[in-house]
Amino acid sequence: MHIDAEELAEGSFDFFKTDLTNILNKRGLEITFSATGNFEKLHEVMINNETFVLFDDKNLSDNSFWDIGPRRFFEKLNQELEKSKSQERFYLIYGGNDLGAILLTERQFNIIAKINEGNIKEIPYKP
Repeated sequence: MHIDAEELAEGSFDFFKTDLTNILNKRGLEITFSATGNFEKLHEVMINNETFVLFDDKNLSDNSFWDIGPRRFFEKLNQELEKSKSQERFYLIYGGNDLGAILLTERQFNIIAKINEGNIKEIPYKP
């Protein structure tokens, strides 16, 4: 699923919200997510009524928010998957405007990693 780190870092989930919601619903998961009213100032996001900071001002000033924001977002989604006893987790691939997310079991991840052993760019990574 194409994510686009820029959209996510700006608190705009419209780009991928429908696809992500459909993927989770097919697995019996109801996960809600949105930017809070404090997003512009505090960079807060809410997932299942739990508020957390997507990135901080330091990440903003050193431009690491492009990487940190998606990692924190999908790390939080993975926590929700774990709570639901799902064996799947989100893995990220590429970055920036090409950022993608893949839902895999550990076994599937290991197969992909082995196939792409010599090409690290093609190996998904845990957020």
